[in-house]
Amino acid sequence: MTPTVGDLFIEYTKTQCKTLKQTVEKTLAQVSDEEFFSKLGTESHSIAVLVKHVGGTLRSRFTGLLT
Repeated sequence: MTPTVGDLFIEYTKTQCKTLKQTVEKTLAQVSDEEFFSKLGTESHSIAVLVKHVGGTLRSRFTGLLT
């Protein structure tokens, strides 16, 4: 059976997500715990806060997506 455009899109999206996850994991492995939780200034957020925010946003976008 020939895959549909939708099937191809889903497979492409899964591949991209896996690749981006690996890139983020490699990047964060280079940051110390102190750097991960530190802020550069009063108007900025730590990497930890940004990761938590992005994770929450992704969870809300993809949880119950089809319901």
